[in-house]
Amino acid sequence: MSNRHAATAEKPNSASPLLNPLDWNQAKLDTPVKLYGEMMRFMAQRLQAQASFLQGLADCQNPTDLMSRQASFLQNAMEAYSSEAGRSWKILQEPATPQPPAA
Repeated sequence: MSNRHAATAEKPNSASPLLNPLDWNQAKLDTPVKLYGEMMRFMAQRLQAQASFLQGLADCQNPTDLMSRQASFLQNAMEAYSSEAGRSWKILQEPATPQPPAA
């Protein structure tokens, strides 16, 4: 192997915890876990809202009723996505609490 290739095959930068998985601890995993949980909660909520909307379409009596229900569903969806963006942003802004070193 040439010297040029040997230099690129060195160990990852140990100064960066993102590049060294041995430096990861629970505090660094808290944010992704919280964000994933929030996304799953939100998606379940949206799927339930969509199911309710589709079920309600069977009760429509005329095109005006259909358009009214659709407009209401879209308005509620826009509000839900806007609120979710705020909740997700808040999770991303929370500082990770460092864990004490293992004894």
